[in-house]
Amino acid sequence: MEDNRVSTLVRGTPLRLPFGIEVRAATVEQYPTKQQLLNYFHEARAVTEQRLRDTTDRDFDRIVEEIDFGRLTVREVWTGVVTSFACRENRTDCETRAREPRQDDGVSLLEAASVACPQPAHT
Repeated sequence: MEDNRVSTLVRGTPLRLPFGIEVRAATVEQYPTKQQLLNYFHEARAVTEQRLRDTTDRDFDRIVEEIDFGRLTVREVWTGVVTSFACRENRTDCETRAREPRQDDGVSLLEAASVACPQPAHT
């Protein structure tokens, strides 16, 4: 899916708000319909794929500064976007990059990753 990290960090373009408002600022009445979401889903996939294709191999090694994760390569940003920031079994990188709880929501990235990406069960 489209990710504004690519817009702002990699491309240097402003955030894209396809429904005219940030989700966290929207009221339930402002949420898009199912059909609008489906339309956006297909549009966002096409936009994201084209942006990735347009990113040069040389640009993949460029370093950017991300507010939550710190210094990343463009490759790391794109890998996160394409995989929806799925965690690997070895979460050392996630734990190393985790920051103190953020003031806006009080949840650190490590806590959020623990919920979103639980450790795989070992048998």
